[in-house]
Parts: sequence; structure tokens; C-alpha cells
Amino acid sequence: MSGRLPLLAAAVALMAVVQGATHGRRRREPREQPLHPVAVEAHEPRAAHPRILLDDAALARLRRSAHARTPAWLALAADCDEQLAKPIRSGYEAFDWADAVADLALCWRATGDRKFSDGATRYLRALLDDREQVGDGHGGDLVVRHDDGYGIRSFGAFAALGYDWLWDAPSMTPELRALATKRLSAWLAWYGDKGYQRDHAIANYFCGYLLAESFAGLAVFGDSPEGARWLAHARDTLIGARLLPSLSQLDGGDWPEGWQYGELSAAEIALTAEAFRTATGTPLAARLPWLRQIAAHHLHALVPDGSALYDNGDWSEHPAKPSSLALAAIALALEPVDARGAAEARWLQKRTPWPGQRAWLGALADPLERAERDPHEGAPLSVELSGTGLAFMRASWAPDATWASFQCGPTIADHQHNDQGHFELWRGGDGLIVDGGGYGSASTMSHNSILVDDGKRHLTYPPNQGVWGRDMRTTRFHDDGREVIAAGEFADAYAPSCADDGCTPRSVRRARRTIVYVRPGVLLIDDRVTVDEPGFGVTWTAHFAAAPTVRWPLAGARVGRSRVDVQTLWPLDGKSAAVVEPTSTGEGPYRQNQPWLAGMRRLEIASATGDRERRFLHVISAGAADEAPPTTTRLDGRALSGVLLQGRAEAGRGLNVLFSDGEAGGEGEILAASESVIVAGLRPSAPYSVAARPLGAKCLLDVKPDPQGAARADAGGLLRLATPACRR
Repeated sequence: MSGRLPLLAAAVALMAVVQGATHGRRRREPREQPLHPVAVEAHEPRAAHPRILLDDAALARLRRSAHARTPAWLALAADCDEQLAKPIRSGYEAFDWADAVADLALCWRATGDRKFSDGATRYLRALLDDREQVGDGHGGDLVVRHDDGYGIRSFGAFAALGYDWLWDAPSMTPELRALATKRLSAWLAWYGDKGYQRDHAIANYFCGYLLAESFAGLAVFGDSPEGARWLAHARDTLIGARLLPSLSQLDGGDWPEGWQYGELSAAEIALTAEAFRTATGTPLAARLPWLRQIAAHHLHALVPDGSALYDNGDWSEHPAKPSSLALAAIALALEPVDARGAAEARWLQKRTPWPGQRAWLGALADPLERAERDPHEGAPLSVELSGTGLAFMRASWAPDATWASFQCGPTIADHQHNDQGHFELWRGGDGLIVDGGGYGSASTMSHNSILVDDGKRHLTYPPNQGVWGRDMRTTRFHDDGREVIAAGEFADAYAPSCADDGCTPRSVRRARRTIVYVRPGVLLIDDRVTVDEPGFGVTWTAHFAAAPTVRWPLAGARVGRSRVDVQTLWPLDGKSAAVVEPTSTGEGPYRQNQPWLAGMRRLEIASATGDRERRFLHVISAGAADEAPPTTTRLDGRALSGVLLQGRAEAGRGLNVLFSDGEAGGEGEILAASESVIVAGLRPSAPYSVAARPLGAKCLLDVKPDPQGAARADAGGLLRLATPACRR
């Protein structure tokens, strides 16, 4: 026990090495949208202890779990025995002592054996007085100031939890309660004044503070005036004025810091909600639809074979491993207010690896006889999470299916990478086009987007994006069952640091990416970039985990049992190269490029200078290792242009895919004998007239807006046509 770190603590142990740089890397605090406080019911906690998470029903379930010797109970009992065998060290920021207090208190509540409560109070005193070893006396009032207050979530929250869960334990003395109150008073006062991101709810530090002050208020209420004050501040300020309005901006269940941080943050929010219910009867989880959405996020964020999770933000380990920590807490919190949401979270929890610590939470969330529901039932194959601008799409739920992601949304959190426009492509568990950034490598060159070199004319971190833009958004998303269209605008991601002061100079005037995913395994990516000066460099990038073969205009690689091929159709005069990373452009996370895999290659497609308007069009295909990519024929036109796909993309004579320069449509070539045509980039749900006339072996397709037109674009601005007959 003492030698292992919790899943999230293991990550933050590595973070501690770079934490100072991490905290200071932003030149300004994240700017959330204007917040409108929400009133939260002010109910007093019940008089009896325990109050936090343990009501009569929870205690009865715990004892049934112990009697039945379920796997969750056996894991808890094993940890309790280890914690009693000899004093354990604190672990990173005392996570191991925090778990020991909770584990042993639950073992006592389940069995009545005093040895467990005596052990729990010993570790509680260690949280209050010590730092690394039981009895070292190196903790106390100042202990949570380490790491800018990260330890408020361990020292603070679990001192309060121990106060409540051990209230009537034989070894819980009035002196120990008074000491706990004294420490909590010092810790919460300091954090409320100086703690990192104490005012920003979309931040893992805030979530630890929320948990600590909520638990402290609920535990100490009635024993000290400070308990009522803490509870009121947690309820009215941290929850009502910050958490609830902030989470309303995260529609879809994502966490912009990335789920290395999101797992613990979501668990802490869920546990706070459940603690308010068990202590005061307030159904806070019913006010948090974001909690229910997390199960859907996790379902779609899993790569097809379930071995990895979408890896936005900072991760210490790649490929990112899924965890059931948040799901367990969410199932616990949702059960009284949303039985279906709880059942879906529980289904995923049982099939996702447990993080290897927090046995107490596993015991509280022990499924026992509670219902489960497979969230795949009725789930779409694609989803857009509007809060963060993240989209997922896949061919099927089969373990060897193709899966893709697209990111285009606002910069709102620490540990978020400068990756707007980023995409990934997997087949089964084979990462074909992957996120190249290791922990702290937030630079755009570590991702699969567009690099702009303006010679330091305006950009703060050339050729990378900055952190000052706000108007990045997914503009189109629709799945018609055969194709998915996802598009985003992210020119503002390249805004310079003076944007916070209202400056207007920009090096990037337009950056629009449109993705058409043709099931089962082809991505077409159309990029339109407008720069301020024709001499600026503009480069398209994608990262390969395996060394690609590059021969203009083709690139490809084999990964595991799969193959990826990249074909460049625009620019005609571009240049390609596979760059061996790292290739940092300077100090700091927004310049550096430290890949998580030795030998990582970044495919670069550089456009020629001399024109302010730049275009890239790529066909990226995924298939079995011995499968040939689709053949492509470039299709030119006036305002409509694209590619004819034949082979892997569709059976038969092929698929014409045209991209419109704007919603007004235009003229473009198609192969007359092909089976169907897709036109992307039109006005969503608008009517159009369509005509075609012969052009040698091809047809010239004419698409125009027409209120009386018989053809209508879908909700994503995509128009599918049977090939019109060419008039001769």
C-alpha cells in the first residue's frame, strides 16, 4: 500500500517534478464565460454521525457486501490488513494516509472491530500532524501549502471525512476533534486566500478545494461556528456561484484538462453531491447533468478494443489508460436521482479497470444487486460534445472498427493543449494517427493540426497556437449513417498575447477544417487557411507512432495489424517530410515538443509561399495491414473541388466527394459513371438546385442555392446525390 500511488496520484507524482512550470505556464488565468450564480437549497445536516456518504442505506449495503465477501469488500479488507500490519508512509501528498483513514473507518463500520477504528484514528492524527512518516511531526497548519495547495484534497478532505466517520469511535477524543477543526480552519483559510485556481471551477485544484470545504462543513456543523461558515461558503459560493454555472458550459461530459485530471475531478464533484444528499437531503446530483454525460463521453472516448482512451490534455502515460474511478463515484451519486444514468455508469465501471487504490470508494459503490444497463443500446456511432468542441466517430462497436476524433473548441482550462483542429485515427487498438504530445508538450507541433510560421510578426509561440483565443468552435456536425461531417473554425487559436488587451493584428485570418468520415475507414480532411502575408509558412501535420514511408504525395505506415495511408491532393506544389521528434522551438510547454514515444515521426506537408490563401486536401485511410488503400482521382472545379474515391471507401464504381468554397456552392467535376456524390460545406438544411452537363469522360456538376430547389443539404451542410444524368 505505502509503495503504490493512486492512479491520479501516480500521475501527479510525475507532475510534481514539473508542477511549478505547469502552474505558471499560462500568461493569464483561464477565462470562463460570464457566470450567473445558481441558488442551492440551504438545508442543515442531520444531527447524527456519520453524515458524509454514509446514510442507513449505505451502511446496510456495506455490511451486506462484507457478509457476502464480494470482490470489492475483499479488496477493502486486504488494504485494511496491510494498513494495520505496520505504519505506512504518506505517499504523494498523503494520498495513502487519506485512503487508510477511509478504508479502516469503513472496515470498522462494517465489522465493529475496534482494531480498525483505532488504526483509522492513528492515521487521522498523522494527517493532522505529520508529513511523510507517522509521528514525524513535520506537518501541521502549513502542510497544504506544498504544491500550491494540491494537498487540500487529501489532508483537508480526509481529515474532515475521518472526523465524521470516526465520530463515535472509541479512540476519537474531544482533543482529536478539536485538533482536526483547528487544522481545517488553517488549511481552508489559506486555500481560500491563496490556493491555486480557487476561483475556477473547471480546474482539478478547485475540485479538491470543493471536496475539502464541503466535507469540512458537513462534518463540523453543529460542533463549531466554523462548520456553518464552511458549509455556507461551499454551498453558496463554490457550488452555487462557480461549479453549477461553470459545468453548464461543459455540455457533453468532457473535461478540458484531460482525463488524467478529469477522473479525480469528476469523482470529487460526484462525492460532494452525494455527501450533500446523505447529510442534508439535498439532491445536488440532480442539478449536475454533466455527471450523467460522463458515461457517454467515456463510452465514445474509448478506442474500439477498449485498451486506450482519447488523450486530450496532459497525460503522464500514453496510450492513455481508462479508469473506473469517476464512474464508481458517479454511479453512487446518480443512483438516488437518475437510476438509468447510474445503471449505465455501473455497467461501464464493472468493465473498466479499477485504478488500484481507493478501496473505500469501491466498497461504497459495490454494485451488489443494483441494476446495470449497457450504454451501447441505442447509442449513436458518433457524438459531438459541444462544451469542448470534441467529436468522436466510428464505423461500428466492433473491437477492430475504425475510430476517429476531432477537436475544435475554446481554451478554458489549465493542462489543456493548444491543439485546436487536432484529429486522431485508430483501428481497433492500433494508433495510426496519434497525439504526439507527452506531458507538458502543449505545443501545436505536438498535435495534428496546422502550423503557421509568421517570422514572429504577431504569433507569440510561432509556429504554434497560443492561449488567448476564444472564438474556436465546431461549426458543423452530422451523421447520416454512412458519412459523418465535422467542421471547425480555429483561426482565433493563433491570436497573440496582446489579444487580452484588445489588439487586432493577426497573422491567421482564417483556419477552417472540414472532415468527412466515410465509413468504414476513410477520412477526407479539407483545410482552408488565410494568412496575413503571402510569405508566411503554413504546414499540415500528422503524427505516426511507427516510422512512415514518405514519397510525395503519399505516406503510409503499418501499426500492429493495421495500415494507414495518407494521400495529398492539395497543395499541388507542396513538399512532404517525416520529421523525427523532438523538435522544440523554445522554452515552455507551448513551444516544446517532447513526444511520449521514442522515434515519433511528424509528417509535414508544407505549402508553397506566395499566396495568402492556402489549401490542403488529404485522403487518410485505415484498414487491415494487407489491405490496399482506395484509389483517388482529383476533381477540379470552380468553387467545388475534391476527390473520387474507389476501392476501400465504397463498393461499386466509387464516391465523388466535393468540398464547397462557401455555402453558395459552385461548379465541380464528377465522374459521370460513379454511383454517388457528396457535396460538403453547404448551408445546413438549405435547398439547392443541381444540374450536370458533360465534360469529356466526366460531368460538370452545378450546385446553386435555390428556394425552390429539389435537393436539400442535411443538418451538417452535406448534400448527397445520385449522380445526375449529364445533358448532351
